[in-house]
Amino acid sequence: MCRQAGFFVRPQPGQAKEALHGAFQARTQEPITDFFGSVHGTRPYWFGHRRELQAMVQLLGAAHIFVTHSAADLHWDDLMRHLPRYQEWLKSITYKQIRIAMENLRDNPH
Repeated sequence: MCRQAGFFVRPQPGQAKEALHGAFQARTQEPITDFFGSVHGTRPYWFGHRRELQAMVQLLGAAHIFVTHSAADLHWDDLMRHLPRYQEWLKSITYKQIRIAMENLRDNPH
């Protein structure tokens, strides 16, 4: 049987990496492998993607148009018009509109 688990541990100042390895290995009886990449969603992860994008702009030049293909779906009148509670959404104040829109999008993902 092949099993795999992952742990992300940030050592405290003054704590030796070898001590952490020893503690984990003693409990798991499995070899420990270091991971020197960035964890998805962390600051180093996004910093790396930003550097990659900056390199593309330097190589290819700045874009003349930038399209995100996403909509401000919580404030998008044309979308809300096709979902339930549209009249209530129209008459509501901003925070209530956002709540109605979030419920509509959650309940009607199609």
